[in-house]
Amino acid sequence: MTKPVCFRSITKESFCLRHSSVQDFLLPWFNDNVLVYAVWTSICSLYCLSMILYSGLCSEHGIKILIWLTYWSFYCLFLRFAVTAANCWHSWVSQHGNIPKENEKQCSYSDDVESACMQCCLQQQEQTGNDLQPKRQDSNFPLIEKEFPKAVAVQWVLQNISNVSSLLVTVMFWALVYTGNSQTYVSINSHIMNSVLVLCDIMISRAPCRLQHLYIPLSFNVSYVLFTFIYWIAGGTNNQGQHYIYKMLDYTQAPGKAAVTITLVCLIALPLAYILVFGLFQLRDLVCRWYNKRRMNGHSDRNVVFSKDKTETGKS
Repeated sequence: MTKPVCFRSITKESFCLRHSSVQDFLLPWFNDNVLVYAVWTSICSLYCLSMILYSGLCSEHGIKILIWLTYWSFYCLFLRFAVTAANCWHSWVSQHGNIPKENEKQCSYSDDVESACMQCCLQQQEQTGNDLQPKRQDSNFPLIEKEFPKAVAVQWVLQNISNVSSLLVTVMFWALVYTGNSQTYVSINSHIMNSVLVLCDIMISRAPCRLQHLYIPLSFNVSYVLFTFIYWIAGGTNNQGQHYIYKMLDYTQAPGKAAVTITLVCLIALPLAYILVFGLFQLRDLVCRWYNKRRMNGHSDRNVVFSKDKTETGKS
């Protein structure tokens, strides 16, 4: 019996951290030079690091700054950009800034061959609808690499976590925690700029996103919930001396409310946020396919003009 279209991509391998090409995690979708994405992620990681140091040194909460989900999320965001930058620079140093020919996914041949290749790429993209570039299925370039680099796998995990947690932190802070008081730049950075950086990187990068990886950000949030519970059992307090980290997670006075909050966030808010992120990835892929199609048409037009000129020259 044939599987429905929506379930055809759900396989055991799709839940794993494997992908057909490592370079999808090291390149922007509009350029084949790893240096471009290396510079972008380096700037983002340096910005995040500077804000972490500034908030740590200037915060009046001391070590208790580490108990809030906001900073857990922001530290993951920093690690995401730092690991990505390290992977990009490692690739650039290894290949002198060029993608090796055997791993190239975009053609760099003459106009006629490039146009035909791009047409083939677009046809495969329309059939799969998932990745930005087609997959080579030969012995040198398997569909799913058996030895996916661990550093890139770590990058993918951090990407999945920070994409969702940043958006959740932003929405939950302004919807549930914000009381109308004026906010410092540190607070704005942690509750607005985090999502801005995530959204920009989603639209710039070539990295894939799979709905099957929902368990990764979910595991991160469950880990934080367990931390809040252990912290409460150990008698921990927030910056105001109260025996909870967030009011909605007051296990002493309102355990039922805390249980409902945890359930709503983990089973409803988080999946919805992940679906939103997945939709943004699909939008980016759509823009990429439109760009490649327009580029292909441009090459086709130039080839027609060239052939016409050549014919006229022959007649003369």
